[in-house]
Amino acid sequence: MVCDGSSFDYGSASAIEDLLSGIGVGGNSQASTLKSIFVATLEQLTADLNLYSVVTPEGEYTNVNVVGYHIRRASERGASMITAEVFLQEVRVSAEAAYTLTAQPQGEAAQNGGNVQSEDADDDALNAVTPTGIF
Repeated sequence: MVCDGSSFDYGSASAIEDLLSGIGVGGNSQASTLKSIFVATLEQLTADLNLYSVVTPEGEYTNVNVVGYHIRRASERGASMITAEVFLQEVRVSAEAAYTLTAQPQGEAAQNGGNVQSEDADDDALNAVTPTGIF
């Protein structure tokens, strides 16, 4: 994403497009306002948990979440130009809940996992720990 103060290139990022079209910011005189909105939009995208589709020349990435960004100012692009490097993370939406239909709880299949139930220790186990008994 690139912002020069008069406009910025946001590709097909509809969240940014919707935000800017709703505010109606334009013109070089409002450069600082537009840059503030640009950074605020990046903050909003980082704070939310929505999934986005990102299209780049290299490929299309679906179900990604914005996890961070880095703002950069470079002299070769002009003093007023800011560039944002946006960090994305893919979220895989493939988990499925598995249910079994039982009329009674006893009909449910046994599961191995979770907490282990305690058992009473027998004399052999106690003697293995303390050869003379408990006390």
